Amino acid sequence: MNYSRNIRRTQVAKRIIASWVLIAVVFFLIGLFVGHITSYKPTEEQETEKQTVEALTKEVVIYGKYDGQEIEHEIKDIDWEVPNDFEPLDVDMDADLQEFTYCICRAYNLDFTLIMAMIEHESDYQADCISKTDDYGLMQINKCNHEWMTEELGVTDFLDPYQNIIAGCYVMRDLFKRYDNVNRVLMSYNMGEYQASLLWNNGVYKSNYSKAVLKIQERLNQ
Repeated sequence: MNYSRNIRRTQVAKRIIASWVLIAVVFFLIGLFVGHITSYKPTEEQETEKQTVEALTKEVVIYGKYDGQEIEHEIKDIDWEVPNDFEPLDVDMDADLQEFTYCICRAYNLDFTLIMAMIEHESDYQADCISKTDDYGLMQINKCNHEWMTEELGVTDFLDPYQNIIAGCYVMRDLFKRYDNVNRVLMSYNMGEYQASLLWNNGVYKSNYSKAVLKIQERLNQ
């Protein structure tokens, strides 16, 4: 009887020890996890991008005015014939407006799905969209650019989807003439060439904006 009692005591003691060991292991693992989270630090590139973007994107983007070079494609000279194999994207935009966008992109040597991705990101295909910072229409042309675009391009209504696309594609055509990297072009469109150059010179070659647009384009191309 005493022998059985001693066995039970030994078994209970072993169970208690095992429980304490298990608890110690659990707390050790929790400590490692918490320490990993609290000790995480962004890379120098991520920190530079975050701080610089926050500082620079508070400024209103003013696109560079017409540089005096001959405009390669006047609207009247654009080929409006759409290829028979053209298929409108499954997005919230009329097929006619997509065909118009395709023709403008072809004339300006732009990727159609890239422009459509920009439109989706900028305005979600809402032609009457006006932001709190006075960005207008499908491609969100800021009001500070309206005057010179009216003079140079003849755009008079920046909420008209057709005119808005002309203005946005004109800017993109000009940026691609200056830069051969799509990320830099998108960064320049989003925050202006000067701000984008500051990031570029600091080793930041992509922004949240450029990555988001290219991700949408990848989806549209599927």
